[in-house]
Amino acid sequence: MKAGHAVIPYSEADHHDAVARIYLQSRAHHFRWLDSSTYSLSDFARDTEAETIYVLETDKPVGFSSVYEVDRFLHHLYLAPGMTGRSLGMALLSATVARYERPMHLKCLQKNTRARQFYEHNGWKIVANDMGPDGPYVTMRLD
Repeated sequence: MKAGHAVIPYSEADHHDAVARIYLQSRAHHFRWLDSSTYSLSDFARDTEAETIYVLETDKPVGFSSVYEVDRFLHHLYLAPGMTGRSLGMALLSATVARYERPMHLKCLQKNTRARQFYEHNGWKIVANDMGPDGPYVTMRLD
């Protein structure tokens, strides 16, 4: 990982507000084909319940990941808008998956082509296609 970056366990007291903002802003920015009018800051707590959360920090939180550990399911990996293309996502992904045995799984919306390509570039393989409430998605596995 580059100097000046750290992936650390989430602390509600230290990270909640910043990470909830990243989740809200990143979804609105990257999922433009979805209706973001119902998104709120409270979505973060609901959507990460019972998950282990990791925070990517520079001088402040700039991204997070969350894993549902029982299934080794990478549920979320988000960077703040404007932070992509700097190897930060790779640093966050690498530090997160290093904590778990294989295989790991994730789901990625088919329209989210940049994310799909990012995961494929980092060794994840598409193992299934399905339909969800936000449209078609792929299930990916890291062996």
